Amino acid sequence: MKVKLLAVCVLGSVWGPASAQDSLAVSFSEETDTLMKQHFVDRYENVFMTKVPTKHILKTDMTSSEMSGKGIYLGYEYKPLPFLSVEAGLFAQASNFDPNRWDETIIFQLNNPSLWASGRLRWYYNMNRRIRSGLSANNFTGSYAGINYDHPISLDYFHPNHNAMLGRLGLIIGHQGRFLQNGHFDFSIGMFNRQIGSEMRIGQSRQFFKLAELTFGTQISLGFALGDWKKQKRVQICDILVCDERIKSHWKLLFPDISVGLRYQRALAAVMYETQISKSPFSVQFQLEGNFWNQTNYGPVSRLTLIPGIQFRSYFLKKRQIRNGSGGSSLSGLYAALAGNYTRFDVRGIATTGPNYEFRNRYHDECEYADIGVKIGYQQRLFGRLFIDVSYGYSWHFPVRQKLQTRSSIKGGNYPAAYDAFNVSTGIGLTL
Repeated sequence: MKVKLLAVCVLGSVWGPASAQDSLAVSFSEETDTLMKQHFVDRYENVFMTKVPTKHILKTDMTSSEMSGKGIYLGYEYKPLPFLSVEAGLFAQASNFDPNRWDETIIFQLNNPSLWASGRLRWYYNMNRRIRSGLSANNFTGSYAGINYDHPISLDYFHPNHNAMLGRLGLIIGHQGRFLQNGHFDFSIGMFNRQIGSEMRIGQSRQFFKLAELTFGTQISLGFALGDWKKQKRVQICDILVCDERIKSHWKLLFPDISVGLRYQRALAAVMYETQISKSPFSVQFQLEGNFWNQTNYGPVSRLTLIPGIQFRSYFLKKRQIRNGSGGSSLSGLYAALAGNYTRFDVRGIATTGPNYEFRNRYHDECEYADIGVKIGYQQRLFGRLFIDVSYGYSWHFPVRQKLQTRSSIKGGNYPAAYDAFNVSTGIGLTL
């Protein structure tokens, strides 16, 4: 009897808490996540100065593209309204085409450049919304759509537009902004009635607009800017630059330069691999560039160019930066270099001759050049995955092999013999 009573008591003591547990009410609730997805420029607002009000900006940029050739642009931009700006500028076109943004020599004829007056109207289509949401002040950092017009003032004799002196009108979309205190960048793509950077001199229309010469193309401009903004407190530069990360090697891909039209097509791209030599401030860079050009304006002509190259670099300030605690082995900074390239290009086309151009002869030209040069430059990794590389140098070029079936008029005459010249190289792209 006592055993039964004890069993009942034990069961009662277990059943009570168990039933009490079953009677507990469990509820769930959800809260909305207030973390907003940030754009890249908003994440680094102190770098791109997105919240610094600006109504006036004076900029000097290095412009390099197949659409515009290569040269220096000086412009002034003013904002009468937060979403609207007007700009006037002058473009000193040192080369009327851009055969190579990287290492092929461009002879800067700054003693006799082609001069273009430029005007632009930009609509910053999301600026008002960004200002209302507190993401931006009224300034020039943002995406835009616009109208661009370039008019020749004085053109070099060899420029394809030398006789007609026609202007260029285009519709553009892009993104422009400031970088730190006085840096400036502008990336755009546009549709234009013609190129102002072009290799061909024969057969171009003298009409202001002709559908066959309509061209789409990209353009990158990098430079410096001054304006009415207040000087900002010093930005923690290592938040954006790769200062202390020890990088022994990296792949680099240049942003491509593309120009596409009904009569002209051009594409340029380059890949590079750079590796540090042991623990020294020296590095070696292997690179390969390719560009393709095609035109059907006056007898079809196409050209494929391949340029393998090598550079031996010395980041000569790196040891001092490490001692001062201001930088590590990140393959960034000032450098001096010994550079060599081997250029090979094939030109295929049809030459037309005769009083009425009735005779058509196919030809195939092959040329190979070698060059060696010295340069000084500055390379910097940004945000972990971007890089810029700007250099100035002097190179000696000489032909290695030529197999010519015609005396081509490309580039205004015969293929050059040995020569030497100053050159400027600009590059921006991605690292891997």
